[in-house]
Amino acid sequence: MSWRRKDSKLDLLRDTALFAGLPRRVLVGLERLLDPVDVAPRTVLAEQGHLAREFLVVVEGTADVERDGLHVGEVGAGEILGELAFFGDHRRTATVRARTPMRVLVGNPRSFRALLALPIVAARIRAAALARLQSPAQAAH
Repeated sequence: MSWRRKDSKLDLLRDTALFAGLPRRVLVGLERLLDPVDVAPRTVLAEQGHLAREFLVVVEGTADVERDGLHVGEVGAGEILGELAFFGDHRRTATVRARTPMRVLVGNPRSFRALLALPIVAARIRAAALARLQSPAQAAH
């Protein structure tokens, strides 16, 4: 997995819904926290029941979400995945597999805590998690 150098991390952050509208100085700080990665189709991004070691923000592409072997939804550009594990017991609630080529921003638990320290980003993450938990089809990831 690698990322195309024509897009800087700053550009990727700026163009991602989760970080849209943040001041440049905040985006510059976020550059250290997240790593861009290109993902091939069929790559498993998260496996149900496994311990969470990272979360991902989807920049481009689509992934399928499965729970107990059943397709329950999909994630696409602008969505965060893996965050639910950091609010709970740190185990994945679903398997997520890339359907198309994807570009994601990857962060670890420390970077997740740093994102939650930014009020506007924390509000967006919590809103996404709440919406997912309230939707039976989406509650899996």
